[in-house]
Amino acid sequence: MRMNPERWDSEPSREGASDQQWSLEDVLRRTQDSGQADDVLEVIEELRKKNPNAQPSEIDTMTYFVLVYLKRRYPDLPLKNEKVLTMASTIAQSLLEDPTAAERMRTLWSQSS
Repeated sequence: MRMNPERWDSEPSREGASDQQWSLEDVLRRTQDSGQADDVLEVIEELRKKNPNAQPSEIDTMTYFVLVYLKRRYPDLPLKNEKVLTMASTIAQSLLEDPTAAERMRTLWSQSS
């Protein structure tokens, strides 16, 4: 799935997976504890300002969200690189397909101003 740029200016290692299972709640709690929750809300607010009609249920919106978030975390990331765009699109699709993640995003979206 490809993102429409006009609208917006190998298997992972399983090593250690059996030692510690991570739930979405664990990831969210650790994200909040590390101060990343503020970044998520700021990115959502930025998206809503740039495109007030954007919805968290749209693949383009979520792909753009992932790209902006990654750029905040990794300023040197080449956003126009095909691999980075594919990765962002894959992450966005995963967020949309996971009911818990999708609901969490809708909640955060509605809470932002």
